[in-house]
Amino acid sequence: RDYLREELSLVRSAVPTSSRREEYLALERNGRAIRFDEGTRRLVLESLLLYEETMLAGGMLDELSLTLTVLPHLPKLHALPPELGFRCLLIDEFQDLSTRDLALLRRIAANKENSLFLAGDTVQRILVKDLRLGAVGFDIINSSWEKIKKNYRNSKQILKAASHLANKYG
Repeated sequence: RDYLREELSLVRSAVPTSSRREEYLALERNGRAIRFDEGTRRLVLESLLLYEETMLAGGMLDELSLTLTVLPHLPKLHALPPELGFRCLLIDEFQDLSTRDLALLRRIAANKENSLFLAGDTVQRILVKDLRLGAVGFDIINSSWEKIKKNYRNSKQILKAASHLANKYG
């Protein structure tokens, strides 16, 4: 049951709803231990449709619902003047986001250079989601990667660290 729920999360985070059938059947399921043939993948897609219909009928949301709800409106976000976007965003625990989450957040930050500060540890991923930084257009090769030696544990400490970063690099 848990493995199937994780698979549904992977599908929803990896491919747009409009092209889900074709793209999921071709998707390389990196990090997944159980191989799914085409027939099993079709069953997963049918289960996913039932899952999403049940959520809609019951007025429920899960961790991917907000992104999936906003993504169809992405062209409208692109039409917004850049000055209405945030200058920068600090994203903690980015390893639990998806490729599609980051695409949306990147647009909210107006696609400016150095507008996203991602903090996290990819070894500590909790959720099974598709996360490909290159697919969002991040220049991974030329990005600045820093090892943070102090572990910030609560909101006050995290906000204080963000304030220091904004003051130094703002």
